[in-house]
Amino acid sequence: MTDTNSYPATLRDSRDDDWSLDEEIAALRKTLRRVMAEAEAADDMIRSAGTIARLSEALVKAVRAHRELRGSQHDQITDAFDRILEEMGLGAE
Repeated sequence: MTDTNSYPATLRDSRDDDWSLDEEIAALRKTLRRVMAEAEAADDMIRSAGTIARLSEALVKAVRAHRELRGSQHDQITDAFDRILEEMGLGAE
């Protein structure tokens, strides 16, 4: 059984699965900063290296997904505007 008291408050207190990707990224950043600060204060970066690596990997994946989603949304909006302009006779045909 996982000890939920070790989770950051932002994760532990959430009962809502509808977090935005921005909120997930913010929680990962906050958690990573906290873990790194605690490890540095305890002068024990070696023991925390695995946790830091996993959090960093999760953060990189979340940011990559965020960028990919933004790009695809941008492309969809651009395509929609192009179609509308063409239908109005204002676009390049």
